[in-house]
Amino acid sequence: MTIALGRIRKEENDIFDTMDDWLQKGPFHFCRMVWPIALSLCLFRFRGWFTGTIFVISWYTHGLASSYLEGCNFLTATVSTPANSLAHSLLLLWGPKAQGDFTRLCQLGGLLTFVALHGASALIGFMSRQFELARSVQLRPYNAISFFGPIVVFVYVFLIYPLGQYGWFFAPSLGVATIFRLILFLQGFHNWMLNPFHMMGVAGILGAALLCAIHGATVENTLFEDGDGANTFRAFNPTQAEETYSMVTTNRFWSQIFGVASSNKHWLHFFMLFVPVTGLWMSAIGVVGLALNLRAYDFVSQEIRAAEDPEFETFYTKNILLNEGIFVRGWQLRISLMKILYSPRRFYHVETFFNGTFVLAGSDQETTGFAWWAGNARLINLSGKLLGAHVAHAGLMVFWAGAMNLFEVAHFVPSQKIILSGLLAHHHGPSR
Repeated sequence: MTIALGRIRKEENDIFDTMDDWLQKGPFHFCRMVWPIALSLCLFRFRGWFTGTIFVISWYTHGLASSYLEGCNFLTATVSTPANSLAHSLLLLWGPKAQGDFTRLCQLGGLLTFVALHGASALIGFMSRQFELARSVQLRPYNAISFFGPIVVFVYVFLIYPLGQYGWFFAPSLGVATIFRLILFLQGFHNWMLNPFHMMGVAGILGAALLCAIHGATVENTLFEDGDGANTFRAFNPTQAEETYSMVTTNRFWSQIFGVASSNKHWLHFFMLFVPVTGLWMSAIGVVGLALNLRAYDFVSQEIRAAEDPEFETFYTKNILLNEGIFVRGWQLRISLMKILYSPRRFYHVETFFNGTFVLAGSDQETTGFAWWAGNARLINLSGKLLGAHVAHAGLMVFWAGAMNLFEVAHFVPSQKIILSGLLAHHHGPSR
């Protein structure tokens, strides 16, 4: 009997070994896991969005054209929401609605939930990555905290608001024109523009833009460097690499302009972080109120007085009349669409469009939006299978990247502080 000792060497490394060796180069090898995770999450979201805007119509859900192949452009193409009758169904491919048919899933609006859920997961994963990396290099997690503001707004608008309403039908569709439609919808149904939380959100975003402009201008204004510029102001190079701005000059300037100035750079930059993030959080809280149909912040007392006294009229009551116009017009449009969708001349069984064998009459080709879809159902079904293959590939990438990331982070224990090891520049220059 022969016993072989030792390991059998491979003649050549496979793709996994090559990738593993590349990831483990350097002390921060786990940081290299960012790109495969980000790539996989982008594949989930953007492939679904491109598929919806290129191929999928919205006839069953909204009675509208919404794809490039129907004649829409970049501003009007969208991934529309599911029908109101589907309520809060997740519209899974293997669920009772789609029954494993990708084309049926697209017809029912399942790509909206697919893109929204995976998009939220991608944003949350990116924020978690910022937390992890900040901990590894011993920094404060303010980047992740500030990035959490847009994530909260995205989750509350795309997920929480439709959960509080009747179904995914009331979620914002993924398109340019549909986002503006959502703004009009929120104003007509919820009086969103006069909501105090919306006002605080606008103040936070516009205030942050003002602070950003003031900060950038002040830093550029106080740069000092010897030069030969022959003009009224001091010569400087706006693209210089050195940080030669003067905090003392900044304080002197703004104390003369406003009478107040920031005492130090720490408080100044924290205030620039605090204003926009707080504004985003206030807007998100207001969206929760819209989801629950709360009207505690509307001026109901003025509405009651205006109803009792015809002579009492304010700009607020005028806005209420405009909102009612949006509300009524929206429901009238919805009723007219329902009449078109369920008229005997235009109603066909769903299966006739999925198997690609149905031929429309000449008159119906001009009056319905199904002509192209019915004639190319096999092509669209094939594209759905290709999308499924890409999604499966992206899922494997996410699983592999996440497993490798957890393994590497669990085994990475720095022997000394990052600053002491010289891996992070920590220079204290002279105060000016």
